[in-house]
Amino acid sequence: MSEIPPKDELNGLNKATIKEALLRHNFLPRQHDHKEELPPIFNSRQFTPAVADALEKIPLRIKQGYDLLSFKRTRHPNIPRVMGIPHPRAYVELVNVISENWTEISPFCTSPNSQLEFGLYDDGRMLVHAYNQIADDGALEDQDPMTDFGMSYRLKTDINAFYPSVYSHAVPWALVGHGRAKQDRNKKSWFNEIDAAIRICQRNETKGLPIGPGTSSIIAEIVLYPIDKYLRSEGFQFTRYIDDYTVFLLNKGACDKFLINLSTELGRYSLSLNLKKTRISELPVPRREPWVTEISILLNRYAEPLGFEDKPTKLEVRHLRPIIDRALELSIDYPDGSVMKYTLAAIIDLLPEKPMLRIVDSEEQRFIEDALFRYAYFYPSIIPLIQRHLQSFYTTDSRVVDRVEQRISKLLDRSFELGQSDNIVWCLYYLLQLGGAGQQVFADRCCRSDDPIVISMGYCYAKKSELDTSSFSQWAAQIIVDIEKGTLSEYDLDRLWLPLYQLFFDNVLGEMPYPKKDDQAVFDLLKQEGVSFIDFTHDDFHSYPHRRFSHYFSEGLDDLEPPPLPDAGSA
Repeated sequence: MSEIPPKDELNGLNKATIKEALLRHNFLPRQHDHKEELPPIFNSRQFTPAVADALEKIPLRIKQGYDLLSFKRTRHPNIPRVMGIPHPRAYVELVNVISENWTEISPFCTSPNSQLEFGLYDDGRMLVHAYNQIADDGALEDQDPMTDFGMSYRLKTDINAFYPSVYSHAVPWALVGHGRAKQDRNKKSWFNEIDAAIRICQRNETKGLPIGPGTSSIIAEIVLYPIDKYLRSEGFQFTRYIDDYTVFLLNKGACDKFLINLSTELGRYSLSLNLKKTRISELPVPRREPWVTEISILLNRYAEPLGFEDKPTKLEVRHLRPIIDRALELSIDYPDGSVMKYTLAAIIDLLPEKPMLRIVDSEEQRFIEDALFRYAYFYPSIIPLIQRHLQSFYTTDSRVVDRVEQRISKLLDRSFELGQSDNIVWCLYYLLQLGGAGQQVFADRCCRSDDPIVISMGYCYAKKSELDTSSFSQWAAQIIVDIEKGTLSEYDLDRLWLPLYQLFFDNVLGEMPYPKKDDQAVFDLLKQEGVSFIDFTHDDFHSYPHRRFSHYFSEGLDDLEPPPLPDAGSA
């Protein structure tokens, strides 16, 4: 274990700061660098360490544990990634155990091969994921230039169904070794407490980690740290991003050896290699996908100086059109939506950050708007990008706002048809941002869904739009009837805790429908402490366009003239 650095703190993280970060900023699935999983109205900022300390005094369901609230995130059309939000009481137990033992755990988050960086970020998070993202310069990874020097092959592989396959007992194996962990498996020790806390979050089952909360990333690094260490001892030069490995090797024999060694070590922790995603390429090969290079060249070729200090770039329609057209052509060979998402995100990022400076030509504004909405219909993973567009969107022309609302409503219909819970939530959030009249049909469709995040957003949409919320009361009343009949269990309530709690918080429900008083006490305490996981007063809920003006007045920019109004004609 001499290779582990003797640090009490890791990039500002200690017992207190990690507890704060995991509870208030890395609980709900908003770990993406642009927080694309959920809109900012969903957050856990009021879920403080003080609240967690009070919750800890409420007895746990030790034997049966708690179930997860699931949430589907759209990666490719109709292929969602299922994420999980733990029950608050179970999550507090896991966070407390991790924070109390952070001195022992933190070294396992320092693998020199891992590209996941832990530390205190400006927004309070302790880690940020860049799922399927590409850096501004197009690089897929921050690679040491000497890593592949003198090598002949590049091997890429990953772990098969990594998060669902993580074995809770493997955590003690990684922390103290197989021998000691098995010898002391029945003893009350810090590493067994971590194992138990992991299981309590998921029905006391030993298999799987929820994708989303920051605790899962810590546990993943714990399990993979000794595997990285062994591979380094065998002389392999590699990088790992969560469960994706990239290694450079001298010959085919070395490639076979790496796969054998990795597969053997994974097996020691009840994990397996994903042979379907294993690729061996003879060097030299591009460090990034060819389409990334081509789009980057087009963006650089058509960029012209604007003179603004922070974003000195202007893309005109005559530049944007060939870039978009080429991205569409490339999407034929890469149909998962990654090309269009990268291209549109790069175009948005190239524009000046301040909307007053950004909307300088209505033709460009309309073209970007049209491309973003048009292709989000075909590539649903683009829908979260609309938020970055709306942050710069300014107009007092109601016809333009109506046009945008129409297109968002169409995307919302499409998201309902495909069952894309994250995109349903985003589209309703956009409609609330624009401040138009709410549609009862959207709220009612949410209430009829089986998705707890969609139900929560539907209730928020109805409440903020001053629509009838009786369907949500009726939904909750039926849950209570089913609990009394015995057709629903505590686990069923755990899967629905967020919308049920919000109704309880708003006094729509007199109490949570849990039969046991300890389960009820959890949510009584959260309500008493004023903890809501939906921010109904978020700045984005101010009626459009007044929020745009107030934002700049607060920055002392009230002397700026509003930008020219876009033409109300079709994009």
